[in-house]
Amino acid sequence: RTAVRQARGLIAERLDEGRMRGVRNVWRRFSKTCFGFDLPRELVHALNGVDFNVKKGMVGILGPNGAGKTTLLRQLAGVLEPSLGTISIGGVRLARLRRYLARWVGYLPQDFGLPNEMTAREYLDYYALLYEIGPEEEREARVGKLLKEVGLGQRADEKIGSFSGGMRQRVAVARTLLRLPPVIIVDEPTVGLDPRERIRFRNLLSRLAEGRVVLFSTHVVEDVEVACERVIVLARGRVVFDGLPSDLALEARGKVWVTHLEPGEEASLAQGAMVVDQVPEASGTVRTRVLHAAAPHDAAEAVSPTLEDGYLWLVGEPA
Repeated sequence: RTAVRQARGLIAERLDEGRMRGVRNVWRRFSKTCFGFDLPRELVHALNGVDFNVKKGMVGILGPNGAGKTTLLRQLAGVLEPSLGTISIGGVRLARLRRYLARWVGYLPQDFGLPNEMTAREYLDYYALLYEIGPEEEREARVGKLLKEVGLGQRADEKIGSFSGGMRQRVAVARTLLRLPPVIIVDEPTVGLDPRERIRFRNLLSRLAEGRVVLFSTHVVEDVEVACERVIVLARGRVVFDGLPSDLALEARGKVWVTHLEPGEEASLAQGAMVVDQVPEASGTVRTRVLHAAAPHDAAEAVSPTLEDGYLWLVGEPA
């Protein structure tokens, strides 16, 4: 009965609160595993036909929410197993490297936990011990160097709980770098950061990309435009673009239009036109930027595309 109710979506697979939730969660996992083999399940194709190679530099993986970015990065980091296909690092299949993967790949997930009561130095030293980095002199030197590299050398002995969101991100990056991995994977690193911290964090990733492969996912076009040498756009689980950021804008060439409309006149635009920007003007009209294969309005004028225009044209939805 428990397995059937889970398959139908009537109850969640995991409880986060409530009495005896630990025992109940164990029972639900047991029921799903042992009695759910023949129950109908809805298959989700998070990724389909994704194929690319990366040799060096910083690569941005751009896409709207739900495009499959996090699923892709988790597979590259060895957290998830692909149902089909293979992933290789240095020509060796990831499955053969799994036992040693943490030495080659540093992964910073979107949600990471940091202990508020520890200082940045204590936290990194603790992980350095777990990673068996030694002897003590080498461990202390590496921790100190990493803290300076991420811009926290002056605040290394302050508690993490007093840090801003961007500083906490940098502590997590330093932890990811403890083993000096040649591949760094970062999921949505600039979410929730103010503009100053976003710029600082992008610059940090750019420095790390020298001599390494850095993959980071985002849905902020500006992050890719400023920092990346290459961009991969995911939409509905597929790669729809793979190339230089400057070439991404060309995807919308001849498809970007600007027109001045009266309030409420958007209905006069051609069917299928995508409104990407609207700015009220002193004259009372609204300056409207539109994506469409042909002129969407009699008064529309063609303009040069931006990186964001190319991205929106490919993913098929406004920002």
